[in-house]
Amino acid sequence: MRPEGRALARNMSSPPRATLTFAALSTATGSSSDPVADGAGLSLLCRLDFGGLMPKRYLRPDRRKPEDWVRIAYPRALAERDGRKQPTREAFAHAKAAPVEALADELRDIAAALSLSAAGTPPFALLMPTHGIDRAPETSLCKTIAILARRRGSVFLRDSDPIIWSAMSGEALDLWLPVSANARRS
Repeated sequence: MRPEGRALARNMSSPPRATLTFAALSTATGSSSDPVADGAGLSLLCRLDFGGLMPKRYLRPDRRKPEDWVRIAYPRALAERDGRKQPTREAFAHAKAAPVEALADELRDIAAALSLSAAGTPPFALLMPTHGIDRAPETSLCKTIAILARRRGSVFLRDSDPIIWSAMSGEALDLWLPVSANARRS
């Protein structure tokens, strides 16, 4: 009779960890003078600058808490969704009086209602820092919130449930699409 091997001990209180590593797909540099796009096999989709879409008077360091961003963004996203140029006084009053969790839920509903597949976003993309390169940002607050709310770390997943708090950092990010090997050959 053969003795059974000892089972490996596992710490069940700690979830398994996964690490995604991205390597350059091409070592040749391109001519766009963009350090990310050249030689990395990535294609820029858009720049997402949530903080840049907020009124400048709200960009003070003491107003950069996610709770404040939700109260500021809610009336503006509601106006954009309804096709108005300016938010209504009722929307501002509601944003001031309502619990921030209720406003986040309403923003999540606005983000969930926006069809990102119809807007041309891929099922998967990477969110990376801007690297100090000037680009024109996305001008739609609703689309910016919808994309950033579907980020999980530095990964964008179009079909995931929106998490509003991940959109409220205020930092500018670039959305990159990994270019397939077939697209690079043609």
